[in-house]
Amino acid sequence: MAASPGPSPYLGWWVGLVHALLALSWTLYVLFLPGLVVSVGLQRTSVIWILVLDQALFAVSDWGSAVFADRIAGMWRRLGAGIAVASVVSALLFAAMPWVAGPDGSIRLIAFIAGWAIVTSFLRAPVLSLLGRIGNATRQGWAVGVTLGLVAMAGAAGPALTEWLRQRDPFWPFAVASAGIALAGLVAVRADAWPLPHRDTVPGDARRGPIVLMAGVLLLAGLGFQWHTALLAAASPMPWARSLWVPLFWGGFALGLLISMRLVASPFRMRGGALALWAGALAAPIAVHTGIQVFFLAAQLIAGAAWGMALHTGLGVALARSPAQRLASPVGLVFSALAVAALCRVLIVALKLQTWPGWSALPCVVWLIAGLGFWLHPWRSTPGTQSGSSPAGLQRAEALPVLQPSDQVAGRAEQRQT
Repeated sequence: MAASPGPSPYLGWWVGLVHALLALSWTLYVLFLPGLVVSVGLQRTSVIWILVLDQALFAVSDWGSAVFADRIAGMWRRLGAGIAVASVVSALLFAAMPWVAGPDGSIRLIAFIAGWAIVTSFLRAPVLSLLGRIGNATRQGWAVGVTLGLVAMAGAAGPALTEWLRQRDPFWPFAVASAGIALAGLVAVRADAWPLPHRDTVPGDARRGPIVLMAGVLLLAGLGFQWHTALLAAASPMPWARSLWVPLFWGGFALGLLISMRLVASPFRMRGGALALWAGALAAPIAVHTGIQVFFLAAQLIAGAAWGMALHTGLGVALARSPAQRLASPVGLVFSALAVAALCRVLIVALKLQTWPGWSALPCVVWLIAGLGFWLHPWRSTPGTQSGSSPAGLQRAEALPVLQPSDQVAGRAEQRQT
């Protein structure tokens, strides 16, 4: 049977589109939440505690939805239908927020926000875990890079989108974003029918310790990312740098992705992530405190590249080292760790701890520690570079025929006869 290329060249783009739309919807949510909160009779100061609530829900439901997705896939061998349903429900809850935000609607609004946060979690780790079904670690690494690249584009567009929509009604932006999420999610109905290339056997390491350690390392790195991008722009001595802070960071993030994608098949992949975080730890305080334009540009690009390499390495290795029957759970643990990092940042703001002396050094400190975690991680010598993750192995995997369901049944019958 002739080999079929399968959907792997497009799967990463679709997963990235879903996550980019989620990132843009989060931008809209944060922009319009104060107005929605005031319209239901709550104090504007309650906004920060609502953000604490939804990040806490993300932290729990990201892990729970991933475990549930693995059980669905294990029982029925189908995950796409669940993702499609979740996308539609998430879109309806999101689109309805401006409509339920009327007088005395505080309970309704908070209930819709909580439901949206829980259901949306099924579009995060379970969707990205589909990339683990394609090819080997190299192909997965490139697909994860494409996904994160689209998320970076959404992050870079966030400030401009916020400025453009600031004085507008929330109804149509919420409706457009919801329609995009629903349409993108409905594609998942066909996900289970897509022919997929051969997935290499994962090395036998069923211990939970390494993935828990990876989640902890990314929690620290994510805390530095949250702090550097969300809070330290105001500390820059150059007013013009504040408007370039986020776009430059995401530009560096894309550069880090390109570097990390080239290191997917390297035995030094984890060490590369460690070196990137250490470079970012040195660059972050320079970006905050320097008054020299060229130093700021270089430092901010390096800080963004450090986070890009760390996130791509952590997610890619976790996906490559996950057993085929349990792809979503390790990714869900990583997503929960990233949600905890966001929760910590919001709590720090809610408690006004960012006014303490020395807090501007937080990214430097946590990135130094996270880099040490990458350097000493048990997977440092075998970062998903199993037999098929080298360029030669990639060629072998691409040359394998894609088995249709009828071929798989025939193959099992032949095995029983022999």
